Amino acid sequence: MSTIRINEKNRTIELMSKKFATAASKYGTTEYMDLQAARRDYPNYKVVVKNTSRTNSSFKGLTYDYMEKYIKSHGTEEEKTEKFNAYKNKRLNVECLSSATAYREVKEWFLEQYPEVAEFGEKKPTAKKSVENKTTEITLDEKKSV
Repeated sequence: MSTIRINEKNRTIELMSKKFATAASKYGTTEYMDLQAARRDYPNYKVVVKNTSRTNSSFKGLTYDYMEKYIKSHGTEEEKTEKFNAYKNKRLNVECLSSATAYREVKEWFLEQYPEVAEFGEKKPTAKKSVENKTTEITLDEKKSV
């Protein structure tokens, strides 16, 4: 799982979760050291935290059942087993929370594990036709009446 991404187009160092950003703000943590290494490698890049909270309707169908099926069908057998066990542990650990909070915790974990699902759920910018404003200058001498 990648917690830091380098976006060369935007010249940014992207922290992929708020949790990582919080840990990276504490001096001496592993996350702090990772961020400082990235900043040394890209000194002119801006550090940004990507918004990974997905409360919009684009994840309406992201149910526990869907997450389980997705985990069981992606990756090697070892990865499937490992991630499914982690998923079950995450669900068990947050059951004491309210159902909305527990779901959000599990959903955030799932989207961190499978960023392709998060990208799929993001609203894509609509393509707009660009119409060039073409102007032609006509001097009075070139103008012909038809």
